[in-house]
Amino acid sequence: MLYGGDNSDVYLGCLNCGTYDSESISNKYGTYGGQYSSSSIWNKYGTYGSSYSNNSPWNKYASSPPIIVDECGKFYGKLTINEYTTDRASLPEVLAILAQSPFASAHSNNLSSSSVGQRDSSPARGQYYEPTSTDPKKFDDMVAPDEGLVAADAALQGILAGLQAGMAVREAKKAALVTSSEVEAYMAGEFTGWNGKTKFTLSNGQQWKQDDRGNKIKVNLSWPRVLLRQMGSGSEWYKLDLFDGDRRVAGTFVKRTK
Repeated sequence: MLYGGDNSDVYLGCLNCGTYDSESISNKYGTYGGQYSSSSIWNKYGTYGSSYSNNSPWNKYASSPPIIVDECGKFYGKLTINEYTTDRASLPEVLAILAQSPFASAHSNNLSSSSVGQRDSSPARGQYYEPTSTDPKKFDDMVAPDEGLVAADAALQGILAGLQAGMAVREAKKAALVTSSEVEAYMAGEFTGWNGKTKFTLSNGQQWKQDDRGNKIKVNLSWPRVLLRQMGSGSEWYKLDLFDGDRRVAGTFVKRTK
């Protein structure tokens, strides 16, 4: 999954979902895959897709690009062409996924430039060539068949396995919300507290709104765990408990908005 914004708390879609999934960044008609959507990395005029935005993967000077995480909150790196960014995800390992988008060709130069697609100029490390197709099935043809490719492919398989496992957990939790009165997840990004009507996004993509006027707290937590319990069968109200590790910090009442 992708999260963007200065605090990495804005959900930007599913990185490895199918092209027809409503949350996929490869669905050109979806919220997160359309070239005109404000929540899409493919919108070249938007906050998360412009080559001039500090929150875009396509700005080579960006300091707050999107991050890649799975359902359990495991961090896989930052999605950016800025080669000087700490914890940058190795784009050759996610190129096959990004290539599924019909708009990927617009960024083919970025995805294959010397600062991204080439790990080292030494032939012993392997040379990555500019993609000539957005078909992920032809990904193997984009690189020279040497030892560097073998290592990159092994890394790709590890990342894909982790992302797919996270996707399975996310879908299971979505289904569980329909039949279960309890939801456990994480606040997405940095959490600084609530003011009685705060809106927030969870690591499973769900969006909630606090409806508890007068209940205000200030904290400074990164991806804190939350536990939500339904207030009676069929009720739209949930009691949310906020945790810092195993320690309960506070509680409030919320409703799901999306």
